[in-house]
Amino acid sequence: MVSVSKGSFAKPTGGAPATQSINVGFQMTAGTSVLWLWCTKQTAEGSANQGFYAFGVSDGTTHSCIADASMDGVASSQAARNQRNVKILSILANGNDVTAPSDECTVSYTATGFDLTWNPNTANAYLIHYLAVAGLDNVEVGNFTMPIVTGNQTITLAGAFQPNFVMIFSARRLTSDNTLSSVPGAMNISAFTGSGKDFALSVASEDGRLTMDTWKWQRQNSVCTKLTPTTGAVDARAIFVSINSNGWTHDWTDASGAADIVYYVAIKGGQWAADEFTKTLTAATVTQDITTVGFQPKAYMLLSLLNAVNNGAIANSDSNICIGATDGTAEGSAAMTDEDDVADSDTYNNYNTTKAITMTNATNGSVNSEADHSAFLSNGFRLSWTTNDTNNAWYIFYIAVGDAVVGAGRNRGHVM
Repeated sequence: MVSVSKGSFAKPTGGAPATQSINVGFQMTAGTSVLWLWCTKQTAEGSANQGFYAFGVSDGTTHSCIADASMDGVASSQAARNQRNVKILSILANGNDVTAPSDECTVSYTATGFDLTWNPNTANAYLIHYLAVAGLDNVEVGNFTMPIVTGNQTITLAGAFQPNFVMIFSARRLTSDNTLSSVPGAMNISAFTGSGKDFALSVASEDGRLTMDTWKWQRQNSVCTKLTPTTGAVDARAIFVSINSNGWTHDWTDASGAADIVYYVAIKGGQWAADEFTKTLTAATVTQDITTVGFQPKAYMLLSLLNAVNNGAIANSDSNICIGATDGTAEGSAAMTDEDDVADSDTYNNYNTTKAITMTNATNGSVNSEADHSAFLSNGFRLSWTTNDTNNAWYIFYIAVGDAVVGAGRNRGHVM
């Protein structure tokens, strides 16, 4: 059986290196447990006039993370990105080029959870979400290089196992570890199980623009994507081909313009699902049942770009990203918005520990829609929308995990 824990904590404020221990209620073991961390750059819950996002994953030995930033209230946009493969979380100092991050941490697993070591570390108690899953067969964090030609690419796992879930994430960098940021802003996250259900999300914010120019793009039937920040055009896209005995194969239908380094976490064990649904348009308070998971989850993660179009970049679109999660008891969400086509930059963050997902408006940072976890179902989960935009059926993507089928082996993805 898998063990899951969703929680949150405040970063320590002491001098670097600063350490802290997080108790998740079960043992986490390197190679069979996975840990996600994500945050904005807030010390209090609610909305704030700023634009920062950090997201990372660890298998207990190898860690990788991406980060995005877009400064608020500047006449010429300041948008930056970064990615590192020696940290589980790296928080950008600002939206400037070639700038060191303000806060970073590594992680080690313990008998009761995990320990973090922050170096560098500022005297700011930033709030951070985590989702921990233990009791898996194999977990591997690694990276590969985007080819600059179309065609199949096979990823061979160092652990030589057959995954039943893969997440891919990147921030358009050419080297595997980067100690300094680069412009412009960008983040890419995708997931697949090999069942024919997969998704990819990309956001981008131009740097040095007197009129802000931001983009977002989402698509099913994609396992890795990125955008050209100056136009919003697809700069790279790969589609799923196969799960293999020691990895997977995808097909680059759009060749990358550069040989970017891309991170992944590959998992064997438990049951996993990666799919999407559209938010209900019924006025709050209203429940919505998601019944496409195929099993009863023990935890799930929700991701959205506040986009009602599911197959292309949106011209004159704000850049939005929100990620939330729950284990059925605790829940929490973090969001970033970057408003498009305004004279001075207008960015917002939102962080809370009371909702499974919170989607915010780019114009003022107010809550557009948000939902509580209501119940786990035999084939999915139920959300309760306490605030709901009745005009826009935003797409929401989910990653769900549950126990393996008894007697059917542990290497099971979501099989339709």
